[in-house]
Amino acid sequence: MPGGAITLDAGGGTLTIPVTGAAGSPTATLDASANGATTAGGGTITLNANVINVPGATPLNLDVSGAGSGNAGTVNITKGSGNVDVSNTPGGFTIAATSGDGAIINIKAPGDINFDPSAVTYLPTAPNGNGACINLDAGQNLYVTDSLDANGRGTGNGGCIILSSNSPTATPFTIGAGAVTNGVDGTLSAASGPAGGQGGIIRVFDKNADANPLTCQR
Repeated sequence: MPGGAITLDAGGGTLTIPVTGAAGSPTATLDASANGATTAGGGTITLNANVINVPGATPLNLDVSGAGSGNAGTVNITKGSGNVDVSNTPGGFTIAATSGDGAIINIKAPGDINFDPSAVTYLPTAPNGNGACINLDAGQNLYVTDSLDANGRGTGNGGCIILSSNSPTATPFTIGAGAVTNGVDGTLSAASGPAGGQGGIIRVFDKNADANPLTCQR
């Protein structure tokens, strides 16, 4: 059975999703994953509010995995104020989006976005799966703690990586090992699979480019 759709929309209000359990216990999950059929695709989880609170000792897991070779689904997180933390820490989010083609992840916040790829399973698993699409739009600093991979597999196409930041400080958006605060501490890749397919898209926007030029480093 394909995954369903979970939409929690508080508009301009506050959305609170309590997470029960002690630190180190299994993470609470919003589950829109597929089950049963081996080609069923994952569903969609959409969280939209001015404030999104996840009180508890563990992060909230968002699961849009496909079943078998079914494609991963979509996660949308939009906040009207504050920051978004995708990491394996209390108050944050983890994302499970495995199978078939890679996941689609859209996150937008007027504050900072911290995105830890180790807290997300988003890569394609099908022999010829297409790469994931990751869109991170921060109103202030955007920090990705490791490399992002939107590569296809086999003859699959590369996916897309779209990163936007608007740092209020003089910190340039930096791509490369050692980046901190505003940038990617690693590499970005959206190549086709090694047996064919088309390359994907990588776009990086620094909305405050006059003060914070884009830089690359090794």
